[in-house]
Amino acid sequence: MKIFITGVFRSGTTLISQMIKQSKELSMTYDTVNFMRFGWQRYGQDKITLQSALKLGKDFNDRLKNRFKQGFDLNQYQKEIENLKHISYANIYDIIMRLYLKNDNWGEKTLLEWRSAPNLLEMFDDMHIIPNCFHQYRI
Repeated sequence: MKIFITGVFRSGTTLISQMIKQSKELSMTYDTVNFMRFGWQRYGQDKITLQSALKLGKDFNDRLKNRFKQGFDLNQYQKEIENLKHISYANIYDIIMRLYLKNDNWGEKTLLEWRSAPNLLEMFDDMHIIPNCFHQYRI
């Protein structure tokens, strides 16, 4: 299972993601990975090569280690990428999230990325998107 939670600031996305995380079967990130912003949008949506996939993984791991003091197993990432018959952004995203969270069932909470929802639904058959655009000051 994969979940993507997005919304505006102060809209309750953190509360929603913490409630979902209580299941223990799912691991969540909180504004850390931001794959759609720092991977998919930065590297382009064109066909990805083995070299660019490996560079993307290294760049993500470096960013996570530098900003959040926790990365993922880059050797395992490389092994999984090299064993793919077809490299896609969906494969890369899934591998990064599984290795970073150490769980096959993952979720990402990131702000202001609702425009990525159609692309995520195209990438994954099992993606659930929770867009939360409620803002407390608009009552």
